[in-house]
Amino acid sequence: MLTFIHYAKCTTCKKAKILLDSHQALYKTRDIKSANPSYDELKEWLPLSGLPVRKFFNSSGQLYRSLGLKDKLHSMSEDDCLRLLATDGMLVKRPLLIDDNRILVGFNKVEWESVFDEYNNGKPERLLDGCCGKPLEIAPAGDRNSDNAANAAPLDSYRSKDHEAFHLKGLGDSYEKLGSLNLFMQCKNLRSDAFRLLPEGYSFRLCRRDELETWKRIVAEEQYVDLITKYYNDVYAAHEDEFFKRCVFVCNADDKPIASCLVWRSYGLIYTIGWFRVLPEYEGQGIGRALLSKVLHGISLPIYLHTQPTSMRAIKLYSDFGFRLITDPVVGHRKNDLDECRSLLSAILPMDDFSSIQYTKADDALLTAALSREISEF
Repeated sequence: MLTFIHYAKCTTCKKAKILLDSHQALYKTRDIKSANPSYDELKEWLPLSGLPVRKFFNSSGQLYRSLGLKDKLHSMSEDDCLRLLATDGMLVKRPLLIDDNRILVGFNKVEWESVFDEYNNGKPERLLDGCCGKPLEIAPAGDRNSDNAANAAPLDSYRSKDHEAFHLKGLGDSYEKLGSLNLFMQCKNLRSDAFRLLPEGYSFRLCRRDELETWKRIVAEEQYVDLITKYYNDVYAAHEDEFFKRCVFVCNADDKPIASCLVWRSYGLIYTIGWFRVLPEYEGQGIGRALLSKVLHGISLPIYLHTQPTSMRAIKLYSDFGFRLITDPVVGHRKNDLDECRSLLSAILPMDDFSSIQYTKADDALLTAALSREISEF
């Protein structure tokens, strides 16, 4: 059931309630002043919202102005912001609409109506595109992946559909070596037609603290787990609270994690996507597309990622969402192997998919951030 958190005297909240009632939505109410959100609740809601913490503040409120928060928030940590928000419900932007998988902060009529349609129809049919502010039509499940390779039955001898495609092109012996090459992508404008919901029978949740080893074995094959452990210790361990707020799992009907993705503020400066992978036996069902839709919904742009030419199906998927391959020869302390990889991608990807990939120069924010630390954080 939906939870509607509001302030009875707020005009915008009254409009939201009228909309709730007009759609005959089932919901329970909570007064934000008398039952203000707690620190633990806010900490749980933040990653579900896909918003930076400053978007949770009621910036037009009298208390916000009297505390001078406009000039203070930029220097406060995320945790300090959450603790401040928990002190008084009048600091929190209202109304809030909450279910198990998301939270809408503030009232946007189109966005809220997309949620009502899901509940009234008994199953999700549309997903709001956080960038365009309009509902997106969901393709039938059979149309979630259009290329033949994505829908073909995997060969038992190959670890993934990418691995299979390389073998079918006679490049299987080069697969491991090519996996060490670097490609970089950036996105400044997300494409609304790429967003999808999860297939029936799957659900999202955050990685729990006792599931770190599970996460490692989802995002990498067993022989690379030691490398993932080192990376975790170098980049995430000092910010483990943040990691477990941002690491998203897709789970099957038995609550077993079968895919993962993470949006991270790398170097404390830029947003990046990392460790995106669906277990091979679950590929080809649209799970990866739905997972990217989840983590990219409402994200601050631009956003960046690092990948390899062996992840060619992911590259196509990233491209669908609006990511472009970066052409700079060097990004931070790493060589960009785009020139070497172009011919490889043209050989592996279907021609229409390859020709749809776009290219761009890296922006200054990425180049500056990537040089700020010897250890690569994405």
